[in-house]
Amino acid sequence: MGSKINDVNPRRGAVEMRALSLPMAVDELHKAWAKLHQLEGQERHLVEWLSHIHKEIEAQRLKIDDLVKARPPPINRLPTELLSRIFTLCIPDPKFPEKPLHRIVCVSRLWRDVVWNDTSFWTSIKVTRTQGEKLLKNQLKRSRKALLDIWIEDWDYRPLHNAYDKLRALLGAIVPHANRWRSLIISYGMKPEFMESILTEINCTSFHVLLLSNI
Repeated sequence: MGSKINDVNPRRGAVEMRALSLPMAVDELHKAWAKLHQLEGQERHLVEWLSHIHKEIEAQRLKIDDLVKARPPPINRLPTELLSRIFTLCIPDPKFPEKPLHRIVCVSRLWRDVVWNDTSFWTSIKVTRTQGEKLLKNQLKRSRKALLDIWIEDWDYRPLHNAYDKLRALLGAIVPHANRWRSLIISYGMKPEFMESILTEINCTSFHVLLLSNI
């Protein structure tokens, strides 16, 4: 009798253990599904966050590109004095600065302002048959108080109509600035009539400093 009882009890215990383990397995499965759902939710959040970060990165790159494009080129960030010095080196002959300066002022408003406001670019005054009176007066205005080098030339061949009147008009524009004349250069071989007009205009003029030359 006792032997039968011993034979039955182990089997009953096994059944009971299986009965108990089934709910536990179901519970573990639910927990696993719940964990998977949680991880998938975190994954979606991270993907969305990463997509947002990519968009922010792209927007920042575009902003940097715009800032770089809007930033003045390196040469325009130089001090005005240094920029002016560079422009001076671009003028092969100080007597003829017009063409190089014209190219420079056409580059940008900044370069134009640098040239227009630097008196050293406007001190070479040429009194010639082709010189315009208005242009000459503008040049004198931009030179402000700087010393001037006056070149009187190109009046000896093929004089224009009313050349004497034009010469007197140009001399009339520069004579009021005679106190700033640093040098007066008159071309060699000028006709006596033109030379007389020049001497007549400057006869009563006082000079602060003046170097006369006939070339």
